[in-house]
Amino acid sequence: MILLNLVSGKGGYQCPYCLKRFDVRYSLLRHIRVIHDPERHLYDCNGCGRRFAWKSAFLRHVNITCVNRGRRQTN
Repeated sequence: MILLNLVSGKGGYQCPYCLKRFDVRYSLLRHIRVIHDPERHLYDCNGCGRRFAWKSAFLRHVNITCVNRGRRQTN
């Protein structure tokens, strides 16, 4: 169980892992789940090696920004 501390001032919720601050508790919980959860599936780009936590960001990258977008993706 992760303890979430409310700290005074801007960004009232602080990540216990990287000390990044969030104004909303839900944003902190989402950050911990996506960034710090080792069980979280990441989407790997076979074209350039970048990894993405969000499928939508991965697909946008593959379809628009990856320099090797002609290569087939396995995720």
